[in-house]
Amino acid sequence: MNFNRINKITIFILTAVICIVSVLYLLNPVKDPDFFWHLKTGEWIWQHKSLPTEDPFAYTSPQTHTAREHFILTSYWFSQILYHFSHLLFGMPGIVFLRFIVVGILFFFMLKRRHGDNILYL
Repeated sequence: MNFNRINKITIFILTAVICIVSVLYLLNPVKDPDFFWHLKTGEWIWQHKSLPTEDPFAYTSPQTHTAREHFILTSYWFSQILYHFSHLLFGMPGIVFLRFIVVGILFFFMLKRRHGDNILYL
C-alpha cells in the first residue's frame, strides 16, 4: 500500500473512534452539580432581564463578593440563557441536544482546517 492510502485509512479510523467516544460521552447524564445552578440562573436572568449582583439561590453567603464570585455571576450569562431555553423547550433531551450541537460545531471547525499533518491534528 502507498503512504497516501494508509494516511486516509488512519484518518478514517481516528475520526470514527473520536465520533464514537464523543457520542458515548455526550449520551451520559449531566453529572456536574453546578450545571443545575447555571440552569436556574439562566431562568432568573431571563425573568429579571438583568445579571444577578448576588447569588439568587444562596441564602447563607456574605453580602460582599470576591472577584471570582463576581466573575462567575456575570460572565456565563449567555450559556445560562441557552441552557434555560433548551430546557424550557425540550427538557433534559434539549440539553443533550445542545451538547451535541456544541461538539458538532467544534468538529466542523476542526475538520474544516486542513493545514499541517491531519493525523496529528485529529
